[in-house]
Amino acid sequence: MKELKDLVAGDNVLVTSRYYRRIAKVDKVTKTQIIANNDRFRRDSGWQYGGDRWNRKSISVPTEKEISDIKEENLRNTLVYAISSFD
Repeated sequence: MKELKDLVAGDNVLVTSRYYRRIAKVDKVTKTQIIANNDRFRRDSGWQYGGDRWNRKSISVPTEKEISDIKEENLRNTLVYAISSFD
């Protein structure tokens, strides 16, 4: 299984915040940082540089189960929104 130190540009990562979980692509990797969706994360721990104090983000390497769970969650949220928009 991959670790944060093994990531390269184009890999998928799981971005977790207080309010959501999303799959994002790594844009760039430097010696100390991983950049995904214009957010900078520490390469050693996965925590976000700077950012909002109340909505700290972190990244991790997703498993296949996590990817499928997030896709189902997104589909469910889309369906709930579509159904709730009807009278």
